[in-house]
Amino acid sequence: NNQRRGTARLNINHTSSNNRFSLNSSLAYSSTKMASIGTSGFSYAWFAPNMPLTDEATGLPYFYGTAANTHSPLRYNYSSADLSNFNFIGSATIGYKILDNLQVKVDGSFTRLDYRGVEKYKNPYLNPNQGLDYKNFATFGNDYQHTYNIEPQLNYNKIIGKGKLTGLLGGTFQ
Repeated sequence: NNQRRGTARLNINHTSSNNRFSLNSSLAYSSTKMASIGTSGFSYAWFAPNMPLTDEATGLPYFYGTAANTHSPLRYNYSSADLSNFNFIGSATIGYKILDNLQVKVDGSFTRLDYRGVEKYKNPYLNPNQGLDYKNFATFGNDYQHTYNIEPQLNYNKIIGKGKLTGLLGGTFQ
């Protein structure tokens, strides 16, 4: 396996000198790239130790299993995978006190998750008895998830005698 991973984070917090304006924000980014064998050979650990892996006459791998799922114990030698993930996440809260008891605030966030993968299989992995027309093949996968949230709010707080009156008006947009 060959794996590279990197992450970065950034946080910014600010309050104005008169305490009316406030900003809290954060960003996070991570990236993972990995090159690996496409298949694990662990499932073959239970086979008999003297089981032949290749045909002595042809040198080609033997194929074991049911007719629909026939594969060679050596298939991990003939497959590879290249995978990458990217995550970018951010959020911010911006607030302003219009009056001592009235504040307007906006919360916002976004998420971006990207995945890309390629698995490659070479000819000796494929069972010739399955009648496949191709010699080599690859599978590709891409997945993208993006979300956005915006939540404006208007907060009202007032102390009345020994009690406190609180009001909130807001919404959510996605």
